[in-house]
Amino acid sequence: MKQSMIALVSFLIILNLVISGCTKEHLGPTYGEKINPNDIGPAYQLNSVAILDKSLQRWEYLNDSNERTSYSKISVENLGIKRLPTRNVEVFTTIRNLTDFPLNLKIRSQFYDKNKVATEKPTAWKYQLLPKNSSLMYQERSLTIDRVENFLIEVKEGD
Repeated sequence: MKQSMIALVSFLIILNLVISGCTKEHLGPTYGEKINPNDIGPAYQLNSVAILDKSLQRWEYLNDSNERTSYSKISVENLGIKRLPTRNVEVFTTIRNLTDFPLNLKIRSQFYDKNKVATEKPTAWKYQLLPKNSSLMYQERSLTIDRVENFLIEVKEGD
């Protein structure tokens, strides 16, 4: 009798597992997973300009003595934030084209509060044509009033 009861309970447990569709895949949250440092994107410093494309940060050419030389295509020459009478803020930067050919750039801003939390969505990308060996002044105003303390300007090469 005892063996038949054990067999019946074992059968019901196995049947329950088959019917419930047990899987090896864990569907819930997991805790304590180790993060690979290579998977983490770059952390950008606030109140700065982040150049997102490596092609803008470094380019190579052959100099007069046939040696490879590398330079940045652009430089950031001025950067700031100012509070306006309307209680929102305006960020501004001057970007210089260091090449002897025109560059297409896309620039946008993100605004943050004193706790480094975004106060609004990033602005739309502004397309800017930067002629050779020239500079442009980029300006953007926040929509949020009073809470904006920090910002980040992002620059990448246009299409």
